[in-house]
Order: sequence, then C-alpha cells, then structure tokens
Amino acid sequence: MFDERLKEFLGKDFELLKKPTIYYTKKEKFRILQAIVLMFGGESRGDLIILSFDKDDTERMDIVESSIESLLDVAVSTSYNKEEKHWEIIITDFKK
Repeated sequence: MFDERLKEFLGKDFELLKKPTIYYTKKEKFRILQAIVLMFGGESRGDLIILSFDKDDTERMDIVESSIESLLDVAVSTSYNKEEKHWEIIITDFKK
C-alpha cells in the first residue's frame, strides 16, 4: 500500500528507490522527500517543506526529522512558523 502511494506521487522517479541512498543526487533526495511529505498532507515551497502539525507536537517533529535524516542521509532543520502556524523543514546539508 505504501509503495503504491509513493509510486503515485513519484511517478517515473519511483525507480530512484531501487538504488542505494549514497548514490542519490541532491535533486533526487529532495524529490523523494517531497513525495513522502505530500503523501502525508504536507507541501513544498521551493526548498522548504511545510507540515501542518500542532506547534506543541515537537515529539512528532523530532521523529519526522530523524526519519528524514536517516532515510536520505541529509541534515535538516525544523522550526515552527508562528505567523503561518505550521512547521517548516529545510535541508541544511545533503552530505554528498
């Protein structure tokens, strides 16, 4: 089920998942991240990933942050935007 939904969001880029993470380009890593986030109701604006979780949901964001970092071998920064009332994730280091 998860694979089918991810395939729907990634389209032709689904084939990317068949190669080891260390060989992904920055663009490929970000594309996979965008697809996963879109699956869970998030959105992307340029290099910024937006998630609409409650501002007090720091535990959930910690899990999202560590999952992204381990899955894609990247470093990310998360912060809560008080004006727009959403969490923002930005990749700070692609480690490649």
